[in-house]
Order: sequence, then structure tokens, then C-alpha cells
Amino acid sequence: MKQGIHHLLNLHKCKKNLVWDNTFNDLMLAAINAENLDIVDTGFKQFNGGGYTAYFLLAESHISIHTWPEIDSVYADVFVCNYTKNNTQAAQNIQRFLINFFDAQRPEIQCIER
Repeated sequence: MKQGIHHLLNLHKCKKNLVWDNTFNDLMLAAINAENLDIVDTGFKQFNGGGYTAYFLLAESHISIHTWPEIDSVYADVFVCNYTKNNTQAAQNIQRFLINFFDAQRPEIQCIER
């Protein structure tokens, strides 16, 4: 088992949810909790034009999301460590959640084993 997995997501041609509303936060927290990952802190910043950056600091590492409504894109990373248990499947499930939530028509994903 590797020490961790880091998913880098470039989500292009996103069809929805590029502008902040609390729906994202609530659904993201539910998705993280469903994977039994431990949330340490969260935060977000909305920018002019409606795009936003959100982060979820985890005991296992982090998830960060940056939306760009001007170009219908989202850039995100999901990094989980595997020190006490294998969280690889959890990272993959969060990745799928993000692709579906933003309805990304052209996702590009890079996975790096740590």
C-alpha cells in the first residue's frame, strides 16, 4: 500500500454549480463523511464573477476546489494519506462526486501515488 494518493482534476466544459451556493458545501461535507474521512477545517472564498475556492482540510490531508465560471472549468485536488487505513477508494469516490456535481463534460485526471 502506498502512503497516499493525490488526484489532480482539470474539469472542463462544466455545465452546473460553478457559482457558490451552500448546496455545494452541504453535499461535499456529506460526501466526505460518507467516506469516513475526518474533517479538520473548511473554508471558502467567493470571487467577483461568482467563482469560488473551497478547501476541506482533512486529518488524512486535503481537498481543494477552484471554480472558473468564465471558462466553464473547475480545478481540484484530492489528496489522502493511507497511514492508518487505505483511503484510495475514498479519494476515487470524491473524484467521481466532483465530476458529477459539476457535470464535467471533459474531465482530465492525473493520479499520483505518494
